[in-house]
Amino acid sequence: LRLEPPSVDLFLDFETLALLPAESRAAPGMASVLVDVLREYGESGFRNIVICGSSVPDRVNKEYDGSALRVERTEIVAWQSLIENYSKGLIKFGDYGVIHALEQDVNGPVRPPARIRLSTAGEHVLWRAPRKDYIELSEKVVASQGFDPELAAWGSGVLRLCARYGRGEGGPTQWVARDTNMHIEVTVRAIESFLRRAGRLSGVSFAQPESFPWNQTLIDAQSDSLSS
Repeated sequence: LRLEPPSVDLFLDFETLALLPAESRAAPGMASVLVDVLREYGESGFRNIVICGSSVPDRVNKEYDGSALRVERTEIVAWQSLIENYSKGLIKFGDYGVIHALEQDVNGPVRPPARIRLSTAGEHVLWRAPRKDYIELSEKVVASQGFDPELAAWGSGVLRLCARYGRGEGGPTQWVARDTNMHIEVTVRAIESFLRRAGRLSGVSFAQPESFPWNQTLIDAQSDSLSS
């Protein structure tokens, strides 16, 4: 394409951390790999440099029915280390949301369990239960330490409605959307808070907020149907 670096975004993508060599799977090893790459390319003038990766496992086994598997978000820990130790530019952060980085659609009918996936600033908290137990699972998640009752997000609002009133139980597709919404809101707040503490927030250029987000009508319509 003959594009110059100022017109190119460079993504350093680890994909799923589970497939990395053991020495690169922990945050210090990831940070070391990134530093080596940045020594080579960090001053090439790319428009953005973004690191990506996911510590979400490919499955949560039945042994966790009714309970939670807690997994460190190693990729965000490595990014934080990089921010603290690399001063030649602000490295951006990206990830794969709440599903396994290499997840693919399956062929044929499946009946997945009930799943609710919370994200905190430093962990994925992955809940599961038999498919019929979404309401009971919602009650446990809302009462758990990983749930932020102050989070003003569509996904957390639906989760509370399901736990408190048994409304909007939904199925796996709906819960992926809800969990992803909560994940994005939590992650954005965590990144903003970290950059502010590190004194690097001034280096971030934000677009002007829209008065009405593009999907607000859909969110409002879904909220109304859950409340009725």
